[in-house]
Amino acid sequence: MKKRKSKVMPNNVLGYNRTSTSYRGKIHDIHLRLRRPGSHELIDYESIAATMCHELAHCVRGPHDAQFYKVNILFLLICHLSCHNLMLQSFV
Repeated sequence: MKKRKSKVMPNNVLGYNRTSTSYRGKIHDIHLRLRRPGSHELIDYESIAATMCHELAHCVRGPHDAQFYKVNILFLLICHLSCHNLMLQSFV
């Protein structure tokens, strides 16, 4: 049985992106924290969604530069509009 590599998130980190390569190309694993360490309270949806957009932007552009922040803003807008449309349709 193959042992999995594990990464422990520091308490102040809400998510991270791990990139690996295979015969199919790059593979991105996005890990998100859903509960606060210690208290185990659920983290609010907006923070999780913003973290997910941030990590998705890393799939497109690695370093935190101007191009990265443009992609991140684009993902945030798409997420916001998608959520707004679902709320209008009474799904959320």
